[in-house]
Amino acid sequence: MIIEETENAYDMHVTAQELEDGTPVVELYQENGSGVESFIGIDKHQAAQLIEVLQRWVNGEEIE
Repeated sequence: MIIEETENAYDMHVTAQELEDGTPVVELYQENGSGVESFIGIDKHQAAQLIEVLQRWVNGEEIE
C-alpha cells in the first residue's frame, strides 16, 4: 500500500512482513526528495499504540 504524498509529507510505502520466527510486522518506508531512505518496522502491539496516538492527534489532542 502507498500512502500518497501531500504538500507537507512524502509518500510512504507500507508492507506486511514476517520475521524469521513468524512474528508479523509492518514496514513503513519513505524516500525524501534527496534520496534519503527511512525505514521503520513495528509489530501488532506497537501498531495498536500508534493507531491510538495518531487518532488522538487527528482529533486535536496534543501529543507529548
